[in-house]
Amino acid sequence: MTSTNNIKLIEGNFNPDEAKEVLLSLFNHKIQFHEAKNFSSEIRFGVEDTVAKKRVPELKEGIRQIINLIEEAEHEELDLVIRSSISIGFKQKSTESENHIASNTASLNQTV
Repeated sequence: MTSTNNIKLIEGNFNPDEAKEVLLSLFNHKIQFHEAKNFSSEIRFGVEDTVAKKRVPELKEGIRQIINLIEEAEHEELDLVIRSSISIGFKQKSTESENHIASNTASLNQTV
């Protein structure tokens, strides 16, 4: 077992329409994931998932940046070169209740 594995996710040249489809579907899926995770936390524990709540605006900002780049490529009649890889490592497993407690602690620390 190696400490980190890198896996190619996206590798290639894309016209603006293809780039928009690939990237926005990926980002939108991640937003839906975090929104569902937060909803689940609110239902199960009565509190927001602070990590999920933080990631949604970050991902929406990423979408805004992607749209700007795609519009620039369309305006300049250029393709986009996109390379993305996933880096996967290992860490000690934590229980869901520990994650919930850590999430709430982080939230409390931010409000103090």
